[in-house]
Amino acid sequence: MVRTSPELDVDGAASLGSLWVAPEARCAGVGSALVGAVVEWSRSEGFGELLLNVADDNDAAIRLYEALGFRPTGRASAFPAPRAHLGKHQRRLSL
Repeated sequence: MVRTSPELDVDGAASLGSLWVAPEARCAGVGSALVGAVVEWSRSEGFGELLLNVADDNDAAIRLYEALGFRPTGRASAFPAPRAHLGKHQRRLSL
């Protein structure tokens, strides 16, 4: 499952809000296909970039996003409570 929407804080950007793949379907290209669908939708809607936030310790997701061309923006923060102890950072893909 994947969720996307216009990015409210950045004009001309879409946001990939969440991505989840069932454990039995991981490492089979499902995540890449879901992100690809978001990229296509974002382009078709006229967005110039796609933004996402990823947990700093989510190595698998970071590898996926890196392989798909997402690069860190330098913007970092923490998740809201009760996960405020976990850091996250923003990544960007130019469309």
